[in-house]
Amino acid sequence: MTKAILSTRDLSKSFGGLVAVDSVTIDFMESRVHAIIGPNGAGKTTLINLLSGELLPTSGKITFGDNDLTRQPVHAISQLGIGRSYQKTNIFPEFTCLKNCWLGAQSRMSTSMRFFRPAKAYSEVRLRAERAIDLCGLNDRIDTVASAMSYGEQRQLEIGMMLATEPNLLLLDEPLAGMGTDESQQVVELIKRLAEEHSVVLIEHDMDAVFAVADALTVMVNGKVLATGTPEEIRNSQEVQDAYLGTGEDVA
Repeated sequence: MTKAILSTRDLSKSFGGLVAVDSVTIDFMESRVHAIIGPNGAGKTTLINLLSGELLPTSGKITFGDNDLTRQPVHAISQLGIGRSYQKTNIFPEFTCLKNCWLGAQSRMSTSMRFFRPAKAYSEVRLRAERAIDLCGLNDRIDTVASAMSYGEQRQLEIGMMLATEPNLLLLDEPLAGMGTDESQQVVELIKRLAEEHSVVLIEHDMDAVFAVADALTVMVNGKVLATGTPEEIRNSQEVQDAYLGTGEDVA
């Protein structure tokens, strides 16, 4: 039986008088792609920032397996096995593809800040980095400087850096943002491959992509959960249709 890998209970985040995330309770199931959709300002990225530790909640609880993440810092959450990508590409443009992923792999090591380590430690880091490059489909760009790669390849590289930390759960924040049709399709296929071995929480505005990869969807509006269900349930929900019609967006 599938179990929850990540859960929130009555999770809220306020910025002064603005409640960006309002009493959100969601179970993200193991080995599933769970997409979070909603209009701009719905609280989706704020929720991801809470899950990754970049923001502390005003109230509520976050659990990852048996671990309470509610007040954990970013590096501790990464060490536990949660990786995160960003809306804006977050790479080191002057480094090669391999060096970018090397940094990701090294960050997962408990001895990453020690300057004298056994040679085996370096070989393990390289293996993790190379495995991540292979997973994200950039083997032919391994020695290419990141600034010389296409925008789509840079987005793949950011996912590769995340994969180099060997996470169990991937938090993907609009991985298709700014891409053309061909590049978007490549990343959709990448997400499908990653979902074979990882649990995925996905924020994405491209509804065709969402319905192509998601096993479950949560719709957020004004910081609240409007509905959670299978793609078919969400597609057929009159409540969801009404909410999107009110913002000029379409879930079909």
